[in-house]
Amino acid sequence: MRIMKKISFLCLVIALLTSSAVWAQKTVAYNEPEASFNDARELFLNEKYSAAMALFQDVLEYDQNQSALTAAAEFYRAVCAARLFNNNAEELLETFVDNNSENSLASNAWFELARVQYHKRAYRDALKAFENVDFFGLKKDKIAEYYFKTGYCYLKTNNLKKAKAAFYEIKDTENLYQGPANYYYAHISFEEGNYETALRSFTSLLVDPDFGAIAPHYLIRIYFSQQKYEQVIDLVSELNPDTNDKKAQEIFRLV
Repeated sequence: MRIMKKISFLCLVIALLTSSAVWAQKTVAYNEPEASFNDARELFLNEKYSAAMALFQDVLEYDQNQSALTAAAEFYRAVCAARLFNNNAEELLETFVDNNSENSLASNAWFELARVQYHKRAYRDALKAFENVDFFGLKKDKIAEYYFKTGYCYLKTNNLKKAKAAFYEIKDTENLYQGPANYYYAHISFEEGNYETALRSFTSLLVDPDFGAIAPHYLIRIYFSQQKYEQVIDLVSELNPDTNDKKAQEIFRLV
């Protein structure tokens, strides 16, 4: 019986300690929201989005003064939701830009919203969001992404002129999107019948690891239309005649 009482006492102590720890965490968020925000942002920068979002939520619950800190916590909570591909990410970002249009983070929120909509293939919505981004305030690593994704949105909404202009901005500079931007720029030029422009871009893509295999198919058609048959034969000779690639088989029949 005495042993059972000791066990019960220990369980009570553990329960009290646990509840005290939880209360202490909540008290810190209530009394020191700025410290909690900094901890959350550190988690965010280390890509621990789930833990960061929970802490940002605590800040929002206990700091209801509509301060700059509250707005920043609301922004980062929405971005965490986007990084985690949560279903409510788009709604959270839209709410932020609606309520904080003059906030210095508004442009970043529009950019994050455009990313979410781009991922969902809602290209027209993504374009509207991109239009609200302060381009000149973008960091260098986001500029290429901005040009490529706006270009692709224009391409998918059949605005080829604007798509081509966007791809042009990044096709000749080293960046993550250089290869696909160069390809789409060349493809649009080819469809326009601007073969010399397409020829230059597709030639540069011959050494591209992602587009090197498809570039010869365009080049062969361009050289054939220009009656440069020696170049056609040179390129065809490098293709595999036994391939299951329908485009390659079509080219062999053409030759």
